[in-house]
Amino acid sequence: MKSCKMALGFRNQPKKITKSNGGQTAWLNIAFCFYSSLDTSKSSAHGLQSSRWEARLMVDARDVSSVMRKGFWFSPEHEVKESGCILLDTLPTVFKDTPWKHPRRYIFADPKMQWTAHLIVAAKDTADLASFKVPELRLDQMYYDWANNKQGMMVYQYCAYTPERNFNTMHEGMTMDGLWPWPRAAAEFTNGDFGNMEEGYTDDKKGDNNRVVKGRQSYASTSSTLF
Repeated sequence: MKSCKMALGFRNQPKKITKSNGGQTAWLNIAFCFYSSLDTSKSSAHGLQSSRWEARLMVDARDVSSVMRKGFWFSPEHEVKESGCILLDTLPTVFKDTPWKHPRRYIFADPKMQWTAHLIVAAKDTADLASFKVPELRLDQMYYDWANNKQGMMVYQYCAYTPERNFNTMHEGMTMDGLWPWPRAAAEFTNGDFGNMEEGYTDDKKGDNNRVVKGRQSYASTSSTLF
């Protein structure tokens, strides 16, 4: 599958990063937040201190309920061609009151346009942005995740530091797949296999260790790699 083209129809998110929107936060109804280092044995104030970067994936999904039921995957192959950039001293407001200085931005799109997404990676040093690799994101780096319904009401929440506050009011009790961090089947945390898919999320049957049968070769490993 070739990289997604910017000519595809975007709904609420910009299809390219410009000087005028580079410091803005993309519209979203699903959010995933990662840190390079996350130690849940300490408080969040101390468990995140050794992180070199913070990454926020902002997703605009046409059908949040469907993404939750079927699972959500994305891979480097979903990246919109030539959309990435690094902006110096231009942090979006979502990173207000953080220690970061510079962002690296990516744009992704599902081939069937069921979702688009902006990934913003923020760091103090541009060297950490230059060395950042999307396939190296891991489930054990996820700090929080939330989703809103069509009315803008929160229906899903996950936080690594306060698991007692996790909830899924849209599909209560349902195990989640792909990037969704909670609740997972117990075996998945052992095997840590999250296949990357050619067609975004589908209803394809999964193979051993939750590998997607029709997906391309997975980047997954025992360290819970997401792609």
